[in-house]
Amino acid sequence: MIEKRYKSPCGLNLMLLIRYWSETPPGEGANNPIYYITVYAVITTIGLVVSTVRWFVLYSGSIHASTVLYERLLETVLFANIRFHDTVSRGRLLNRFGKDFEGMEDKIFLKIPKSSDLVR
Repeated sequence: MIEKRYKSPCGLNLMLLIRYWSETPPGEGANNPIYYITVYAVITTIGLVVSTVRWFVLYSGSIHASTVLYERLLETVLFANIRFHDTVSRGRLLNRFGKDFEGMEDKIFLKIPKSSDLVR
């Protein structure tokens, strides 16, 4: 009989797990439904914690990236030549800052998680 070996994302060999669970004698606690529910609950809880930590890291990284970009752009504009400040009105400059960063913050926060999904 040819056995296919299925690997889970964690690298576990599922055929070995199935063989272990199916060969366990009925007298032991592994055939108890509570055992399987507990294993499922533990795996689900670990997945939930990992997902929460992932989103927290991505969100805090996005805020940090936005702060750094804003500081660099503000410094560049403040230390620009006097001629730039004479030709560009304050209203236009403020509007540009607001629009650019609104779009950038939305895009950074939405694109980083999507790109990290591609890595998996």
